[in-house]
Amino acid sequence: MKRAVDRILVQQEPYPAILMSPVGDFIQSNDAAVRFFSQFVPIEKMLRFTNVYELFFSEDGFKPFIRNWGQLAPHMLAFIKQEVFELEPGNDAYRLYNRLLKSSDLERNWQHELAAEDQTPLFQMELMLGERNLALFSTYTTMGSPHDVTLQELRLECFFPADESTEAFFSE
Repeated sequence: MKRAVDRILVQQEPYPAILMSPVGDFIQSNDAAVRFFSQFVPIEKMLRFTNVYELFFSEDGFKPFIRNWGQLAPHMLAFIKQEVFELEPGNDAYRLYNRLLKSSDLERNWQHELAAEDQTPLFQMELMLGERNLALFSTYTTMGSPHDVTLQELRLECFFPADESTEAFFSE
């Protein structure tokens, strides 16, 4: 299975891809993810985080660079909550979810607002890199089959340009 995952990560180039656990614990990424995300947060700082979601929600991570944080965070939290509540109660993932909720700066009624708004299957992440606006969407894949529980512990998030200027950025 490792060879298959490695091939998927290479095939995703020049766009970022991250392999993680269901609750966002970092496992592996492709070179494009390192190149791209280190333009926002230095690698030394990124390595302090073992959890992808904590890296995104942290003021020391990507949060200051996400232009549409107010729109994106509720969707990310809802997704993380769905993953967490599939796990056994009392798991560390529940504490992770509560930490992320506190650090998100969302209004207390964020879930009601999320339920009321038009649900779209794709969520765009808008990033600010210096003076440049970049827009990405991602796909999220659960690896495995009903016959292999360990594979179901793997999640692959692949990022893609959401507009022509972002696509041009990755071609440079």
